[in-house]
Amino acid sequence: MRAALNVAALGCRGPAEATLIADYNRLLADKRKVLATAYARTEADTRAAGGKDWRDVHDRRMTQVYNFFAQPPAKTRFCTIATQVAGEAAAMPAADFSAFAATALPRLEAPFLDFYRAYDTYRRDLAAWQARARPATQLTYAPLDTVITWSPAPDRRLATAESTP
Repeated sequence: MRAALNVAALGCRGPAEATLIADYNRLLADKRKVLATAYARTEADTRAAGGKDWRDVHDRRMTQVYNFFAQPPAKTRFCTIATQVAGEAAAMPAADFSAFAATALPRLEAPFLDFYRAYDTYRRDLAAWQARARPATQLTYAPLDTVITWSPAPDRRLATAESTP
């Protein structure tokens, strides 16, 4: 959750920008111990699973997390939600923060997951549309010399109107 809010504080611009940054900075200051404990746990988990190059593995994973929350297609909605979550997180007592984070993280992920669900639906729908039978007729173009010499047929209504007294 901290990574998501860090990306938001660095990348979300607009009318709520100052509030988001202030709330994020307050979160960092007020929840310093909780955040440090959570980060130490992620390092310990990676160290246990990653062997001697655990730090490289940890750095790659953290980069993936930051990159996930920095994807442009969902930025607008993400920034709106991140601003709300940052305000709630900053106001949250440190003792309740871990439980709050567990419910807030899915909210922060939702704009990206929704985008990819919609994109998958689009791809499936496009494939189904492309797989449908095509009509037997195809559009053909007239030869250029025919186009150059073409003129519209006389308008019979116009001829009739002119010949009527």
